[in-house]
Amino acid sequence: MINIKSLVLSFCALIFHTSILASSDKPREGAVTIRKGWKDIGYSVRNERYRYIEWVHTETKKVIGRDLFDYQIDPHETQNQAMNPDYAQVLEDMTQVLHNDTAGLKLLQESLKLYF
Repeated sequence: MINIKSLVLSFCALIFHTSILASSDKPREGAVTIRKGWKDIGYSVRNERYRYIEWVHTETKKVIGRDLFDYQIDPHETQNQAMNPDYAQVLEDMTQVLHNDTAGLKLLQESLKLYF
């Protein structure tokens, strides 16, 4: 059975990502994507080297997890660096990119309306 909400959300994320890439005159800090899980929704940002994800619980709407992957040493996303103190500054920087991306925040807010 096809999950229409997931399909629409994926399509919206693709449109958002495509429009950002097509309309930006400046290099982007990262691309924002959203993924719906069973009891959570992941909101992520990625740049050339890192991917940072915040997982929000669908009922409490609180952040329940964070993932940070370093593609330079882990191209297959097998080592979460979010709790590694050596990555504290990277985690802070990527969090700021995620939260300051107003277009990405708008996409997140729209996706939350679909699920909550």
